Amino acid sequence: MLGGGRWGLGDSKPVTAGIHGVRVIYDSTCFLQDNVGGIVRYFIEIANRIGTMPGSVMPAVTVLAGAHGSRVTKSDFEHGLLKGRRMPTFRGSWRIYKALNDLAMQAVLSTSSTKPIILHETYYGAPQLWNRHVKRVITIYDMIWEEEEYTGADNWVIRAKRASVERADGILFISESSRQAFHRHYPQRCSEAVVHLGSELRTTRDRKPVDIPWPYILFVGRREFYKNWARLVEAIGTKQLWKTHGLVNVGSPLSTADREMLRSAGVPDHRVMTLRCDDDTLADLYTAADCFVFPSLVEGFGIPLLEAARCGCPIACSDIPVFREILPDGPGWFDPRSSSSIASSLEYCLSSGRCAAGTAIAKQTAGAFSWQRTAGETLAFYRSLVPQDS
Repeated sequence: MLGGGRWGLGDSKPVTAGIHGVRVIYDSTCFLQDNVGGIVRYFIEIANRIGTMPGSVMPAVTVLAGAHGSRVTKSDFEHGLLKGRRMPTFRGSWRIYKALNDLAMQAVLSTSSTKPIILHETYYGAPQLWNRHVKRVITIYDMIWEEEEYTGADNWVIRAKRASVERADGILFISESSRQAFHRHYPQRCSEAVVHLGSELRTTRDRKPVDIPWPYILFVGRREFYKNWARLVEAIGTKQLWKTHGLVNVGSPLSTADREMLRSAGVPDHRVMTLRCDDDTLADLYTAADCFVFPSLVEGFGIPLLEAARCGCPIACSDIPVFREILPDGPGWFDPRSSSSIASSLEYCLSSGRCAAGTAIAKQTAGAFSWQRTAGETLAFYRSLVPQDS
């Protein structure tokens, strides 16, 4: 469970643009596997807010999660939105659950009335549908698989994405940078819009001191290829930053390969701590960190960047277009392909501290990214796809 239940939705002006008589359905794709990543969080936030916005002409919202492996429960959604049940996961289970869920969705849509339906695919690869009243929407999260040189054009994500793009009536992008990257590989063929994500941590209490034995640099997220973990570790080792600051990683436990990277860089194991935590503890970590580092080679957005800024944490991050787009002023920028550049930016942030003017500027900018705004702009996009007399 995500620590869900109900929470306040009044963090921005209410949206009054509704769609009378229209159903909005979110499919099961992003809920199939045993993880709760940023995409799942995105759909929890927008489904809850669209489903509970004030007004008499709001759409009926259903999250058809079906048989799924994700650790979401009905308590993560407003009452009645989630349809489905968490099931055991095993090798290949997601394929079985997807096939069952696709059949169930076909049945739901084939028996629906002539009122319009917005089907928002939560990831790529929803099946072909034969209901002319369905308007299909997809969200493009990033173009990592297409843009990075060490990925193949035959990757299954790319194949599924292509199929979804071909069937889409509307495409949402989570950043202008993602939209521009998309059009380096795909022509424009349907309605599209850029709708930024929100960044609020779902905290339930005041901040508490963290039990970390030394001052630390904070890293949040996965450590796979484009996250650039190896160069970060090299930067810390080369400048021996570990002598004054430990490294806290919020994510999965370190692998054998991760530990080998640390040893090769000369960073002692005892100066690295890996944690899994809820939003309250994550906010505590951002608040107490001497620096947050985000060294990705490429991203579609960058929620942790904005979370850190909201908590007033000094930031050292990659100088890539999407980070400049969402947080143009405040961070210490570095070339993510240069470990010496990463090290220099870390040294600058650690020496500048929380009183630096850039930290206050970044905090103010990050405050504008709310999930309520994301939901309102998403609803407006749905409305643009539906005939005005619906």
